[in-house]
Amino acid sequence: MKYRIIILLSFLAGCLISLASLIIIREQQPQPIRPHPGNDMVGVAYGLAVGFNIVLAVCSLPSLLVRGNFQKKIWLNVLLLFGLPLCFTLYSGIQLDAYVLLYCLPYLLVSAILLVIRIRRDKRL
Repeated sequence: MKYRIIILLSFLAGCLISLASLIIIREQQPQPIRPHPGNDMVGVAYGLAVGFNIVLAVCSLPSLLVRGNFQKKIWLNVLLLFGLPLCFTLYSGIQLDAYVLLYCLPYLLVSAILLVIRIRRDKRL
């Protein structure tokens, strides 16, 4: 599995998991009053979820610069794949709110799982 596939699958799965969790949270909240029809801020959370996943995917792009054997440069690959996304997640979690983790953690978890699958597959070969 190549890094561009890991980034793409992580982006798609992260978006889907974030959007599904936002839908679940929204459906569990009671709404005693009907929402105002002129409220244009209803979909902001969904846009933020996709936007944060786009930023995390762009931050993971330096991992595409690694050439050569995967086994020799495993720490460099992990650092390039997770370095900037983890820094962005920590910074936005500190500066904004803890709800940012709802947007960022699915991407990081899926990419970690896919990287472990790649490492195990390459060690088996």
